[in-house]
Amino acid sequence: RLVAKGGRAAEHLSTGGDNALGSVAVGVRTLSEAGTVGDWDREQVELFCLSHLIHCMLEPDEEFVSMDFHFAVGDNGLRAVLEVVHLVLEAPRWEEAALDRAKQNYLSHYRTQQKSLERATAAKLMDVMLAPDRRFLDPSPEEVSALSLEGVKQAVQAQLYAGNLEVSVVGDFDPAELDQYLLQYLGTVQRRQTPVPPELPMVLNKAPPHLRMQRLHLQDSDERACAYLAGPAPNRWAPLPPLPESNVPVTAAEAAQGLRCPAVRRQHPLYTSASLSLMVEIINSRLFTTVRDALGLTYDVSFELSMFERLDTGWFVLAVTSTPQKIDDALTASIRTLRGLPAQRVTQRELDRARRTLLTRHESDLKDNSYWLGLLTHIQSSAVPQKQLPCIRDFPAVFEAATVEDVYHAYSGLDLSKDSIFSCIGVSGQGQIAPPETPPQPPQATVLQQAVRMGQQGAEAAGRGLQTATRQTTDGTNTMEEAMAQNAAAAAAAVVAAFKMAKMADKLEQFGQKQPPKDK
Repeated sequence: RLVAKGGRAAEHLSTGGDNALGSVAVGVRTLSEAGTVGDWDREQVELFCLSHLIHCMLEPDEEFVSMDFHFAVGDNGLRAVLEVVHLVLEAPRWEEAALDRAKQNYLSHYRTQQKSLERATAAKLMDVMLAPDRRFLDPSPEEVSALSLEGVKQAVQAQLYAGNLEVSVVGDFDPAELDQYLLQYLGTVQRRQTPVPPELPMVLNKAPPHLRMQRLHLQDSDERACAYLAGPAPNRWAPLPPLPESNVPVTAAEAAQGLRCPAVRRQHPLYTSASLSLMVEIINSRLFTTVRDALGLTYDVSFELSMFERLDTGWFVLAVTSTPQKIDDALTASIRTLRGLPAQRVTQRELDRARRTLLTRHESDLKDNSYWLGLLTHIQSSAVPQKQLPCIRDFPAVFEAATVEDVYHAYSGLDLSKDSIFSCIGVSGQGQIAPPETPPQPPQATVLQQAVRMGQQGAEAAGRGLQTATRQTTDGTNTMEEAMAQNAAAAAAAVVAAFKMAKMADKLEQFGQKQPPKDK
């Protein structure tokens, strides 16, 4: 894996010209579409890669441009892949036809986005949250059409040069042979003195309330609904908000405890990443058990973090899918669950389950070369100085030592205030579903509270009915005393019914407690 610092964050907030909006994304796609290097034709390069079982992928993201090569080590595969890398860096071919294909690919992707309920809803949300910064959104047709071959070439080559590259190799190879070929093919790449252009910082938009709560309707034969919620969140390596004891120096006794000591653990470079990962796992479990299992408002809900490596800030995204009739209730219940983490404290059992899930996944993924590439990436890079070798060596130990307080320390890095979160509800169907006039309240009351509330509602309904209707007496006259007596009787009957339901609920709960666990 070759990783170059820059990515789409290096683009300018302008249309057309060098380093314009979309130039890195379209430029990397153009280089991949061309498939030619040096004096070789596309067919010759493809035949060479097929004969050596080389598979190459070029991908830009918000922060980096990466090139992944999967290949067989035998039959000089290591030498062959480094020959290709050398030519990609030294003699790439930029063709106008490849740029046209890359543009058509992005234009087609943009058109299909408007037909997908999930993608259109998410795009509308991100457009408002990041406005006017469009570096981290899909390029629009206007931005794509304004790009030129020379512009995208300059944008990509400003990042792919010796001195701005990090190389990671994972596999069963001879280290001496690797050193020889690295010196021969990558050590001879000409070093340029031109640094990567400075980047603009990413700032989330402070939009008014009517823009922070969006709705989208998509005409479709099927009735579906989804909602997205987003807001500011820390990146993977950023220091979390300081605690009162953060300025207290670590004593020798505390240092001897190792990662079991909170002060020592919070100075570890992996502390923020581990705490955020545990928090995400616990929040996802809470959302699933509350919004789906208990309330039955959704069939899928998830919470994710952008987890950027070097950008100063990031965002969280909460995604929930439901029916058009329940989507508002589902989103409100999800927000309440997310904000209710401090009130309903995380238990040790929840933390242990999240820790076990992440460590089991880590142990299983260690058998995969691609996972090892992810662990090694940025270890050598000066662009991510916080990622160091202890992040790999102490991975299990940091997760094992994490506490509930660490989870809440990570939670304090989220901004869940009304002025900072953005939401968008997308609904598809033949007719548009009108939004509710008042914010929906999720049914989180206990059985006893529901019973008492039903009794009160029954009494109020009976009273209103007797006050608006005129009831005849036997002699044809109406008496206020009779009306009041009937009101009182109806109210008493409703209260009696409520208490009967409450007693029945108590008996059911006692019966449930007496039942032995299913696993015994």
